[in-house]
Amino acid sequence: MKQVGLLDHLPCSALVTDGNGLLLEINAEMLSLIGGQGARRSALIRDLPLNTELFADGEFAGPWRQRRIDDLVLPASRIFLQTHVWPLLLRQGQVREILLQLRGADGLAVPVLVNCSRREVDGVHGYWWVFFVAKERSQFEAAVLAARRRAEASQQALVEKEHFIRQVTDAMPGLVGYWDRDLICRFANYRYLQWFGKSVEEVVGISYRELLGERLFITNLPHAQAALAGKAQCFEGEVIDARGVRVATLAHYMPDFDAAGGVAGFFVHIGDVTPLKDAEVELKLAASVFDHAADAIVVTDADYCILRVNPAFVELTGYSASEAVGMNLVKFKSTGPASNVLIATIAEESNAKGQWAGERWSRRKDGEAYLQAISVVSIHGLAGQARRYLAMFSDATMRWKKDEQIRQQAFHDALTGLPNRHLLLERLGQLITMTEREQRQVALLFLDLDRFKAVNDLLGHAAGDELLKLVAARLQAQVRTADTVARLGGDEFVVLLDNPANVDEVARIAQRIVDAVTAPIQLAGQTLAVGASVGVALHPAHGQTPAELLHAADRAMYAAKQGGSARLVFAGRN
Repeated sequence: MKQVGLLDHLPCSALVTDGNGLLLEINAEMLSLIGGQGARRSALIRDLPLNTELFADGEFAGPWRQRRIDDLVLPASRIFLQTHVWPLLLRQGQVREILLQLRGADGLAVPVLVNCSRREVDGVHGYWWVFFVAKERSQFEAAVLAARRRAEASQQALVEKEHFIRQVTDAMPGLVGYWDRDLICRFANYRYLQWFGKSVEEVVGISYRELLGERLFITNLPHAQAALAGKAQCFEGEVIDARGVRVATLAHYMPDFDAAGGVAGFFVHIGDVTPLKDAEVELKLAASVFDHAADAIVVTDADYCILRVNPAFVELTGYSASEAVGMNLVKFKSTGPASNVLIATIAEESNAKGQWAGERWSRRKDGEAYLQAISVVSIHGLAGQARRYLAMFSDATMRWKKDEQIRQQAFHDALTGLPNRHLLLERLGQLITMTEREQRQVALLFLDLDRFKAVNDLLGHAAGDELLKLVAARLQAQVRTADTVARLGGDEFVVLLDNPANVDEVARIAQRIVDAVTAPIQLAGQTLAVGASVGVALHPAHGQTPAELLHAADRAMYAAKQGGSARLVFAGRN
């Protein structure tokens, strides 16, 4: 336990815990920081009796074996310790430069930077914690120097103390070194040696110029001179390490004042801030993408309350950022059919699958409806719980209108707007399929206008087109919304009846259609009289497929036409 016993010689606060956070060792500096002058100042608390109290009184009083590191920090830091620091330690075996708040001897918060490594020393398995009080950094530096000078009094003590201090500094993530007034290196930790690819024997005693090289020497010499003049330095840089890797650094040169007030040298602490710089670049890039994306982007919390929106969202929805933030995305304005996808459904699926993409109808602030092409990603937190949702959407209304127009052109007659042959056969096929599952009647009426050619010849094709549109309107007026009126081309129309009651009802509807078409029509200042010949086919009596039914109705229509004007004939009958 000799090395553990050296904890009390450290000029900074330190302690050792097991994997559950229970205190194994604590040094005098730590006790003084959190317990005041009245605290017990034994470094080896493992040697105390089991019922010994760690502190004289107060809320921390009690046997030391029952104390945890959680008891030494304030509640906010306690949460951070459990949710971030311990998981990192368990995964990586170390943490670097973590900011926590200890509970000081006066009960007030003491901000500290924490470094911890999982190590085995003298057979003791544990986590070695070192605490640096930011405001007392200069005192710490002076204490380090004082500890080094005291160690020189005894060669054996020097070896032990230096070895332990090296363990502590080697546990630190940055480069730690010491340069004297002649710019000769007197100390370098493991990271310092690793950085330059040299052994301790090669570094200790080397000159500042020789170790850094000419370029870095010229760059850093003004900072070294300022530190030797008693002015602490903090500066950023970019260097190439022994591996040839470019590294971003944050360097601190801290003057070492002797007892007479002179500067004996300076301490060096250089941190690798490359991940922070990379993260800063990534954050700036993400922010730029967020702000300049053409699609609207929304970030919500786990309860779907909007946390942030980008400028495209403001432009697309009409809501300002201040209006949108705090709104609940589940209750955001929506419109469209009852089958329209709700945000709650989207959120449920994105939770289950991690993401969702599709389309839904919504409304802008002014009430205008528009179609969203939206994708939602669930960003998971600890224990698989969703903590954020990222939604991206664009206005797909114009594309939808174009698609509808294309569909209209593909499935509807351009002149009358009625379904064309393709859509008629599709609907007829669907009805025939339904008859296989349930008792259902299907009837097809094939209609051809009488004397239509005479109208075209007399009044022209424009008048003929108007006549066809008038006839289409009259046909639609005679049937239900469940029925279909289609134009096949020229003066041929087809009426598809969905589940008529019986043959007599089909005949009545057909006769009603003939009468409606035969009624006088006012067109181009003239009264026209056209007729209609109708052929009727029933499923399944006159055909099993759409093509068979249409052919049977067509043949019946020609039979009706041969018998004279304004007649109807059922397939298979004269």
